[in-house]
Amino acid sequence: MVISEAPVSSASSCTTLVLPGLSPDLWTLAGALLVFGFRNGCLDVSVRLSPK
Repeated sequence: MVISEAPVSSASSCTTLVLPGLSPDLWTLAGALLVFGFRNGCLDVSVRLSPK
């Protein structure tokens, strides 16, 4: 039985969605966008590799 990582990745992507809105300065915004982009990339890969 193969377990997909897509639900875990989508949940973590949703939780990082609020990080750019909470950033008080430019450097924190850059870090938040980096983390958000990384999580969205992980979500894209996990959805493409999930069993049909």
